[in-house]
Amino acid sequence: MVRRHVMAPESVPKDAERKRREPFTRIAKRDGRIVPFDASKITAAIHKAGKATGEFSERTAEEFTIQVVCLVQSRLAPDAIL
Repeated sequence: MVRRHVMAPESVPKDAERKRREPFTRIAKRDGRIVPFDASKITAAIHKAGKATGEFSERTAEEFTIQVVCLVQSRLAPDAIL
C-alpha cells in the first residue's frame, strides 16, 4: 500500500496570499555561506526518496516541493534567510 502525506488544503496559503509574499531567495548553508535558494534541490531529494521506496514519481516530488516551499514561506518573514 502506498501512503502519501498531502497537506490539508487549509494549511497551504491561498493564491492571493502567495502572490502577496515575496519568495525567499537565499539560504544559509551549514558552513555559514549564504547562497541562492534552489527549489530543485528539494525536488531532487524528495524524488530520490520516492524512487528508492517506489512510492511516487518525480512529478509528485515536484508537487510536494511546491507544498513545502509554500508552507515555509507562509511561516517566515519576507526577508528571512533560511
